[in-house]
Amino acid sequence: MSPAWLFPALKREPDQLLQLTRRQIDTVCARMERSSLAGSLWFNLAAELLQTPALFDALLSDCLLRMPPALRGRVVLEVSEDALAGQLVAARVARLRQAGYLVAMDDFGAGYSNLGRLLTGGFDILKLDLALLRQVPERIWAANAYREVVNLAAASGALVVAEGVERQCQSDFVRWAGVDIIQGFLYARPQPLAAGLP
Repeated sequence: MSPAWLFPALKREPDQLLQLTRRQIDTVCARMERSSLAGSLWFNLAAELLQTPALFDALLSDCLLRMPPALRGRVVLEVSEDALAGQLVAARVARLRQAGYLVAMDDFGAGYSNLGRLLTGGFDILKLDLALLRQVPERIWAANAYREVVNLAAASGALVVAEGVERQCQSDFVRWAGVDIIQGFLYARPQPLAAGLP
């Protein structure tokens, strides 16, 4: 199923979006527990799940709060920067952290970033949008801007993730710039869960 078709369809059917998210989280976490795999699990939460009280309450009570506390500390819930307008979502992020989850601001730097979001804090992880890296390290101004964004993000106390790393020179650059975690096709491409997992 093409993401170009799926995501708009789910936005029109928020109950289906909730069910799909719950099923994904439940399935992956159950497999991880059975297989005793180390590491963390990262899940994107659509803006609709945070902005609609009934959807958020259902996701929290029927899925997230049923997860064992030991597993919660290994789960990172990613919230897209464009979903973060208003105090309601800030309160949702605080509630997720209070429940024992790590929360990441995804795609920071996409579009018209609001640096005020950094000042409010409340995020364990900031994922820098891959668009910030497109002209790095070849263009000096882009490299300087990226380094400054990393410094601002790190000053918030959050871990900083470089998204979209596809070339070795980009990996070398973001390491030098001071990011904590590197994500991108240079290291791995999306793939199905390993067939050998229970």
